Order: sequence, then structure tokens, then C-alpha cells
Amino acid sequence: MDINSLLEEAHRYCQSGDLNEAEKLYLTILDEIPDHAEAYNNLGGVFYKLGRIDEAIASYQRAISVKHDFTGAYYNLGIIYEEKGMFDISVANYMHAVMFSPYHAMAYNNLGNVFKKQGRLKEAMENYNSAIMLDPDNADIHLNRAIALLLSGHYKEGWEEYEWRKQIAEYPEYIFNKPQWSGEPLDNRTILVYEEQGFGDIFQFVRYLSLLKAKGCNVILACSRDLFRVLSGCEGIDQIIEVTAVNTIAIEYDFHVSLMSLPLFFDTRLSTIPAYVPYLTAEPALLEKWRIEFSRDKNFKVGIVWGGGLLNSSDKDRLRSCPLEEFIPLMGIPDITYYSLQKGIWAEQADNPPQDMKLVNLDRELNDFAETAAVIANLDLIISIDTSVVHLAGAMGRPVWTLLNFSSDWRWLLERKDSPWYPTMRLFRQHEPGNWKMVIMDVAEELHRHISINF
Repeated sequence: MDINSLLEEAHRYCQSGDLNEAEKLYLTILDEIPDHAEAYNNLGGVFYKLGRIDEAIASYQRAISVKHDFTGAYYNLGIIYEEKGMFDISVANYMHAVMFSPYHAMAYNNLGNVFKKQGRLKEAMENYNSAIMLDPDNADIHLNRAIALLLSGHYKEGWEEYEWRKQIAEYPEYIFNKPQWSGEPLDNRTILVYEEQGFGDIFQFVRYLSLLKAKGCNVILACSRDLFRVLSGCEGIDQIIEVTAVNTIAIEYDFHVSLMSLPLFFDTRLSTIPAYVPYLTAEPALLEKWRIEFSRDKNFKVGIVWGGGLLNSSDKDRLRSCPLEEFIPLMGIPDITYYSLQKGIWAEQADNPPQDMKLVNLDRELNDFAETAAVIANLDLIISIDTSVVHLAGAMGRPVWTLLNFSSDWRWLLERKDSPWYPTMRLFRQHEPGNWKMVIMDVAEELHRHISINF
């Protein structure tokens, strides 16, 4: 039996996605050579891709028991424990990886990521710097370092480093026939500003368009058609086009710039964030429609959102989402009506809420963000996880309480209870990973106090 040939064949099965055949071959190798460390490590990778996480862990650990300095197995265990939120164990495995392979740039990078999730930013930066020394042109590492800088409020260096995002594989591809704007005079020029990330990012950074407009230029915004109505009244926009049109039709402009690059070119620091609100408003007709609708409800009206993305989507969406049953303690507070602003598959839970929670589901009436904005304008308070809704409410200058998971996004900084980006926002943070119970207890206590004072 040629073991090397079997390893190569198993690898080809992995590459083609035929994981079951790859598993059979690795088990065949291990039947022949029970202490084959590489086969155990590779079999762990197969189990990981199949979602058999406990078997993957056991296989990686067996590889290490055979070969105590097996960097790859330690690295793979670091990834699994990081995803499971078991950060201390993840750190220990990544540290073994860099101990046995001191030139392993991605192990340093991942170690930095775990430290960042733990709020240990000094150690995170040290590891990102080590990773960049080993792999200076790696855009993913630079982007992680940028996020750590922004999270810690080091905006000058952070915005500069954040430009590396344009070189990662996931960055949207646009074709431009004019140069990028980097601060040149804009008098009587036209600038094309384009979106690149999620709806929340657009709501947060569209504030910069009025600053661009003040430079005497014509501003074209390229964004998702879903945002046309809600952004139509935003100061500083002369024309809105669909972002897909950037690559498909002739657009007359002199410069282009990403919306997310504007904080860099306007030299934004924590003390100079353009935090005037509101810079987004609801359509008058929709505003009146919902004013009439809510006039029958004499209670304090609270909109809630608990789920981000799909139910079983990315790790980021899973961590930031708060199970609807966690909101049950809020339901016992008198004189409050709760309205679900939740969209997507999570919204189905509002039709059959746990423990007969009294929740008015507005999902079917919220056809776009313009409708959502009109609802937000007529509610007394928004309580939501980190979604586009909190950015919209904040941009409208409405009272909004944002519920943050332990490893929250860079824009919320560290430990603060307020946001320099949104004057009407309060932040409620997890004090330990996954613990929403304490967050909701803090919200309930503050909501009792808020109602007694304001209602």
C-alpha cells in the first residue's frame, strides 16, 4: 500500500468536496499506520467541514499526541475553539502553533483576533504587528489590525489601515474610468460615492455627503435600490443611482470614492465625528400614516429587533443575535406596547412568541426602509441588537438602546455606554460571552426608570 498515493488521493477528494470518500481513505491509512499524525490532522479537517466538531477535535488531539510539535493541528484547534467562544483554550493552541512555527503569520493573526475578541487590544496589536512583519502584503491581516485600531479609538492610523479592505478577496469589484478622490478640490466637479458594505454602514456614513457637498461639487450616490426612498431626503445627495449601474452604464463624473473612505479623507477623530442628527428623516405622508395608526395606542411604544442575518448564518450574525425569549423580563413592565421591527426569517417568531409574549408584528407592513423610518419616528424607543435599524434610528435622532454582544463591532468602541456617532443612542453590553440575561436585566432596570420619568 502506497501511503503517499493514498494521502494525495484523499486530498483530491477533499478538494473536489467528496468528503465521505476522503474520510474512508484517511481511515484506511490509519488502519495501516495507527500513528500517522498527518492522516489524523487531515481527517480532523474532514470532520470539521462535515460539522462533526467533537470528532474533529479528537482527531486533531490524536495528531498532537503522536507528534507533539504538530503546528497545523494546534492551529486547527485554535480555530475551532475560537469559533466555539472558548477563547482561553483557543489562545493556548495558537500559542503552541507560534512556539513550534515562529514564522506562521496566520497563527499570529488569529491569535490577535482572539485577543481582540477578549478586549485585550494591546496583545492583539502585538500579534498583528508580528504577523505583518512576516507577511507585509497580507490585506486580511492589515484589515484586522485596522479594526483593532478603530475599536480602541485610534482613528488616524485606523482609517489609514482600513483602506487595506479594498485588497481583500471579498471586496466588491467596480470598474472606474476616473481617479479616486483623495482630498483634491471639488469646485464644480462631480464625485461618485459608492456603497461597499451593509445597510447599517450606509446609514452611518451617509452623513459625510453633506460635507462633500459643501466643497462645491455635485454628489452622485450609488447604492442598493432598497435605500432610494429612505435616502431621498438626505442632505448632500444630488442624484441616487443603483450601485449595479456603476459597471453597466456611462456615468459622467470626475472622481470616485467609497462611502467608507470618507472618514479618512475628512480626517475624522473621536472629537471631530460629524454627529449632528437627524440627517435622515421619514417621508411626511408615511409619517402621518403611522401617527394615525399609533394614536390608538396610549402606552409607551417600544420597537424591538432581536435577530441579525439568517438564523444559521455567519458566526458574527449568530453572536450578535439575542434569542427572543431573553426579552421576556421586559414584558412584565406595565404601560408598554412592544412592536416587532424584525425582518427576515427571524420575524416568524413574532407570530408565535414564547410564553405568550404580547408583541405586535409589523413585518408584513415594513416593505422598505422608508416605511421602517416612519414607524421609528412614531415610536417612543427602539431596543435592538446591532442591526441596520439602530443606525437608522440613530441617524434620525430617535431614542435607541443598542444591545451588544461581548465581541462587538469596532464602531461601538470599548466599554462606553454612549456612542460618539449617535447622540441619542445608549449601549448595553454583554459582560461575558453569550450572556444576554444580564444585558436584559440592565435594560429592564433602565426601562422601569425611563418610564417613571418620561411617561
